[in-house]
Amino acid sequence: GVRHHRGLRNLIAALDLARDEFPVAKEIFLSGSSAGGVGAAAFAPSVARFVFDNRARLNVFNDAGPVAANLAPIPPIQQAIAARAADWQFGQFYPESCTTCAPDAQATEMIKWRLARDTRLREAFYSTDGDATNRFFVAAPTQEIYRAILLSVHDEVAAAFPDTYKRFIRSGDDSHTALATPLFYLGEANGVPLNEWTQSFLDDDAGWIDIVEDFVPLP
Repeated sequence: GVRHHRGLRNLIAALDLARDEFPVAKEIFLSGSSAGGVGAAAFAPSVARFVFDNRARLNVFNDAGPVAANLAPIPPIQQAIAARAADWQFGQFYPESCTTCAPDAQATEMIKWRLARDTRLREAFYSTDGDATNRFFVAAPTQEIYRAILLSVHDEVAAAFPDTYKRFIRSGDDSHTALATPLFYLGEANGVPLNEWTQSFLDDDAGWIDIVEDFVPLP
């Protein structure tokens, strides 16, 4: 059947409302969970820069939106990637100067492009390495395969932008999102509670550190 995607329209409406309510905002916080996390980490920051003053500090929290794809040269996987690109048509929004951005490349190319150019931007990424929902979405049948995909992509971003891109990756858990769930308060990685880590992210203090737990098999 026909699907009508209204994500960009909804995002612009929300940001327009936020600007009307807070026209001289000095700090902006964008977040989303699951597919919303992908949107928050993909094009939402660029839209926010059009709506608000570029001097505002921009914080992005991606809650379990993987922005990491399984690019294995297996026909069903490649067909799924092509179908999403044709269905969602997100390729039209890539900046011309992002020469590595492409529907069949990792979505983190857009994040790297943005972090290299926006000095008032910081981004936080949350995930479990056994996320059952995202494993299904990226065709990763095991925790080990999903973790390898996740780290191969996000290690690169964190290494390139250690001060402005940090992760909170929990192991031994197949849950999906954390925001608006008890996991936001109960979930820990290396003994650090997620809610405290997030507060440190917003405060930009020493508690905002890159955390990737060592591998723990799923129960």
